[in-house]
Amino acid sequence: MPTHALSAVPLDVVEGSVRGALEIERTPEGIAPRRLPSWTRAQYGSPVMEWVANQTTGVHLDFVTSADAIQFDVMITRNLSVGIDSSERRSTFVAVVDGVETDRVALDEGHRLWVREDKSHTEEPGAASRFSLRLGPSAGSERRVVIWLPHNSWVEIRGMRASAPLLPAPSRGELTWLHHGSSISHGTNAAGPQETWPAIAAAGLGVDVINLGFNGQALLDPFTARSIRDTAADVITLKIGINLVNGDSMRARTLIPAIHGFLDTIREGHPHTPIVFISPIACPIHEDIPGPTVVIEEGTTELCFGTPRALDENDGVLTLRRIRALAERAIGQRATSDSRLFYMDGRDLFTEHDAHLLYDNLHPDGDGYRLMGERFAALARTTGSALAAAFEIAS
Repeated sequence: MPTHALSAVPLDVVEGSVRGALEIERTPEGIAPRRLPSWTRAQYGSPVMEWVANQTTGVHLDFVTSADAIQFDVMITRNLSVGIDSSERRSTFVAVVDGVETDRVALDEGHRLWVREDKSHTEEPGAASRFSLRLGPSAGSERRVVIWLPHNSWVEIRGMRASAPLLPAPSRGELTWLHHGSSISHGTNAAGPQETWPAIAAAGLGVDVINLGFNGQALLDPFTARSIRDTAADVITLKIGINLVNGDSMRARTLIPAIHGFLDTIREGHPHTPIVFISPIACPIHEDIPGPTVVIEEGTTELCFGTPRALDENDGVLTLRRIRALAERAIGQRATSDSRLFYMDGRDLFTEHDAHLLYDNLHPDGDGYRLMGERFAALARTTGSALAAAFEIAS
C-alpha cells in the first residue's frame, strides 16, 4: 500500500514518459501509444495490421520519482481468436525500479475483438480497469521507474495517480535499437512484456529498444519502411522471411526488388545508420516446404504445418532455405557499396537443434525466446559478428 496520498499525474507528463512508440494518439479520454504513425492506416491491406500495430509490445513509461506506488486507469483492447479463454491472454503491466521488477498485474478486462478464421470479427465492449503497481519503499529518494505496457493488447491510458511527483526520465545516453520482424519478434505468446526476445536482448545490452515486430505482418510493406526511415535510431535490425512463407505471398522475382526497395527507403532517412538484415530462424515445417501455413487441431493443441507440393528449381516459390540464399546474395551484393549494411543468418539465434522449443511448430516458447534474446546480446559482443560490427559503429 502507498505510504502517502495519491495525486493525479498530468497527461502531458505521462505522454512525455512514453518510450518505444512512434506516435501517441490523443483520445477523448486519454492517450494511446501507437507503434506506427496514424497516416499508415489508410495503406493497410488488412484490419489485422492495425490490430497488431496497436499492441504495445516494447512500449514502456520511463519516470524518475520517489513514489512507492502508481495507480492507473486504463482501457484495454484485445483481439482474441474465437473459442479461446480470454483469461489465457491477459494484459500484463510490469513495474521495474532501478532495474529490478517490483510488481506486475495481469488483467482480463476491457474490450474484446473476437476474430474468426477468415479474419472477420465481432466486437465485445468491456469495462475500463483501475489497478495499482507497488514500487517498494523509497525513503524519499528518487529512483528510475519503468512501467512496461502489455505486449499483446492495445492500451489507452486514461489517468494516473502517484504517491509522489513523477517526471519523465532524462536520457542516460543508451543506444536506440530499432527492430522490425514478425510474430516471433512481436512475442504475443510471451509470458509478459519483458519476456519477448527483443526485450531480453535489449536488457542484456543496456540499450533502449523500439520493437516493430508485427504478428504475421513482416511483409516488406512500404509504409513500414517509411516509418522506420522517419524514426531516430542508432542501429536497425530487420528480421524478414517467415511471414512471406506463411502467406505464400511472394516469389523470388518479387522478393529481391522488395528487399532493395525497403532498404532504399530506410536509407533515405538513415544514410549512415548500421543495418543488419536477419534471415529466418530455423523452422523445420518450412525449411523446404512452402506455405501457406495451415493450422491443424490435434486434441487440445493447434499445430502449424506447411503445404507440401512439388517444387522446381526455377519456379520462384519461397521456402526458408531459398529465402536465406536469396537474401544473403542480395545483401552481399548491396553491401559492396554500403559498408554499414550486414547480413546475419537467423539460425545463429535459433538453430535446427532448438526446434523442440517451437511449441506449435512455428513460434518459440518462453525458453526459446530467452535463448534468442541471450544469443542476440552475446553475438552483439562477439568480435567478427555482423551484430558486433553494427553495434560498434553505433556506439
